[in-house]
Amino acid sequence: MTVAPARVRRVARAAAACFLIALGMAAAPARADEAQIRQTLRTRLPPAMVIERVAKSPIAGLYQVVLDGETVYTDEKAEYFFDGKISDIRSLPPTMLIESVAQSPIAGLREVVIDGGIVYTDEKAEYVFGGSIFDIRTLPPRNLTEGRTRELVARILSDARALAIRRVSGDGARVLFTFEDPNCGYCKALHREIAKLDNLTVYTFLMPILSEDSVQKAHAVWCAKDRARAWDELMAKGVMPGEGSACPHPLDRIAALARRFQVASTPSIFLGDGTALGGYRSAADIEKAFGAAR
Repeated sequence: MTVAPARVRRVARAAAACFLIALGMAAAPARADEAQIRQTLRTRLPPAMVIERVAKSPIAGLYQVVLDGETVYTDEKAEYFFDGKISDIRSLPPTMLIESVAQSPIAGLREVVIDGGIVYTDEKAEYVFGGSIFDIRTLPPRNLTEGRTRELVARILSDARALAIRRVSGDGARVLFTFEDPNCGYCKALHREIAKLDNLTVYTFLMPILSEDSVQKAHAVWCAKDRARAWDELMAKGVMPGEGSACPHPLDRIAALARRFQVASTPSIFLGDGTALGGYRSAADIEKAFGAAR
């Protein structure tokens, strides 16, 4: 199973050890509901997986399960697994921005978007859960948190399209978002690969992080009469846009957007559905990613 995102791991690590000690690992007589959960899990999990322990957690409706030496959590119906760390909510930095709160698939847990990342909390808001929820009703388990994260990323990037340079090929049905620096060699290589793809709309966020010259080139491209053409000529031919008047630019807002997604290098690529592809990819790799996302 996947581990908690880097930001969540940092938030959860400090308090997780104390909390897990407080849970207590001493064996206790099995309750009827715990026995039922164990029985249900047995029907859902591979036969080779050993269920070592099922016990109530301090959070109503949530059970601690030890599988092959690893601790996860499940709901009363044993339909979902929560894989991650639990900590005292008071360990969260007070400066973190709470953007939204919604019901999660697990009864008793709320999904909370904090500083652009998804965590979970109990109904009393006493604990924070950093990790992923998996639907285990069918195998292989489906990572619901990963899906929700993609939805969140896709919505935010779509809302930020006005900050990007837009280029269209063919019918433009497929969507790609990129963060690029005009002096980045891998960005220029990516530009050549993207040119091989058809039926694509590319939104490029200018992210000049390599030098002051990068900033000047980003300004020139953004203030050009035809931004898409100016970007193509700069990246493909090294031709700078002609002298033009200064204009307002969105570079500070793009930098904030990049921080939200922990984008610290260029190029960085996202599909239109929010799937993160990471850095440089060939045209074949991007085609494969689009195929997998269908």
